[in-house]
Amino acid sequence: MNIDEHSGMGRTVSDFKEVWVLVIFFAADAIAAIPSLNAWLVTNFGLTRANPLGIVMSIVVYDGWANVVVLFLASVAYVLGTMGLSQPARRQASRLYLLLTLTSAIVGGLAWYLTGLYPAIPVHGTSGVVMAAIGMTYPPTGMAMGLLVLRYRKLRGADRAAKRSWFRRNGFAPYWGFVLNLVCLAVAFFAVIFVTGNEIVHGVSFTVAMLVSLGYYFTVYRNAKV
Repeated sequence: MNIDEHSGMGRTVSDFKEVWVLVIFFAADAIAAIPSLNAWLVTNFGLTRANPLGIVMSIVVYDGWANVVVLFLASVAYVLGTMGLSQPARRQASRLYLLLTLTSAIVGGLAWYLTGLYPAIPVHGTSGVVMAAIGMTYPPTGMAMGLLVLRYRKLRGADRAAKRSWFRRNGFAPYWGFVLNLVCLAVAFFAVIFVTGNEIVHGVSFTVAMLVSLGYYFTVYRNAKV
């Protein structure tokens, strides 16, 4: 897969249809904040020992507006971090984001169910989706930032104006993708350490997505031209 030299905001975001579908779905899912609807979803789709169907279905149970916001931030970071890929690679990255985020959240729910380390109340799996999205985003944004730094170092002999011009064309997307990812990682750390009851879902969802993403993007970036 090719990694283009110019990875600025000029790259179209239409290559990331699956990413935006995921964000829009969970934003629309906020309608489940209606108390009566939320109570019904928790009762029928929440993850409990008595409801193994919740391993899959709990990911649609609304779990607060903060999850929607963080999912949006992680998704934007992912798009910015992969915007420098070639067009076919961006399309594949978008499809992988949707598939791996949902799959990792389900694996997190399964781990919670099998370990028996569950609270007395039903688990809302939407937070697992958010944690998986953050884990999925970490490797490509980190690698894109690393590649940016290596390319920027090649400009040592250039004047300041030339460096600024180069960074505006090439650096905006990977830089801000990396910064947004750091914000999301801080949220992930807080969720794993301090949010009781969902630690297994959060930790497993994040870890599975991060490891698969790391392996995939290592193959993408290992032959990148500096």
